Amino acid sequence: MKSGWFSVFGKRYEIKEQQYFVIPQGEPHVYASNNDDPWTIYWIHFTGTMAPFFGDNCYTPTDITMAKISRVADRNNIFEEIFLTLSDNYSLDNLRYASSLLYGFLASFKYIKQFRNYNAQDARLANNDIVSAAVRFMNENIEKQLTLTQIADYIGYSTSQFSLIFKMKTGHSPLNYFNMLKVQRACKFLETTDLKINQICSKVGIDDSYYFSRLFSKTVGISPKQYRKAKG
Repeated sequence: MKSGWFSVFGKRYEIKEQQYFVIPQGEPHVYASNNDDPWTIYWIHFTGTMAPFFGDNCYTPTDITMAKISRVADRNNIFEEIFLTLSDNYSLDNLRYASSLLYGFLASFKYIKQFRNYNAQDARLANNDIVSAAVRFMNENIEKQLTLTQIADYIGYSTSQFSLIFKMKTGHSPLNYFNMLKVQRACKFLETTDLKINQICSKVGIDDSYYFSRLFSKTVGISPKQYRKAKG
C-alpha cells in the first residue's frame, strides 16, 4: 500500500492511500513518502480569508472511504483543470478561473456527502448495474494496480460470476478493460500535458514503462511518442 508521513505541531502522522490532510498556513512541517512503497500525491497551496474554513481540523489524516459513487475521478479532474489552466499562463482571467475551481475542489472534501450525492439517479444506476459500478470503480482507481479479486469483492460477486457478466456486457475481461481505460487516460495526458512518459505511467498505475509502451502500441496501434507527435 502506497504511503508516507508528515510532521506538524511536533507530532508525526503516518498517511496511507485514500487519505488527505491540510497543513495550516505558516506552520513548520516536514513530509516524505515511504521509501519501500512511495506515494503518489496531489498537493496544492491555497490561502485567503476562507482558507481556515476549508482547512479547519484537517491537519490529521482524514479518510476518504471508497464507495460505489466516490467520484474520485471527478475530483481529480477538477485538480487537473486547475493545473492545466495555470500551466497555460497566469493571466488575470486564468487566475480567477483557477481560484473559482479551487472552491469546488476544496468543497468536495469539506462536503463529501453532498459531493457524492450530486446525481442520485446516476447513483441508483451504478447500484443496480454491476458493470457500470465496476467501470466507475476502475476509473476512480486508475492510478492503482487493481486485481480481479479486488474489483469483484467491491462489487460483491465471486470472481468467476463477475467476469462472466462483465465480458457478456462489454466483450472484454475486467482486467483487459481496465488496461484499456488506463491507455485512454494516458492518451488524455499525452494530448493535454507535457508530462514525460514515465510520469504518465505512474499516473495510470503502471510501473514498467516498457510494458506501458507495448500495451499502448497494442491498443492504439502506435507508440506513445508517435501518438503525442501526431496530436501535437
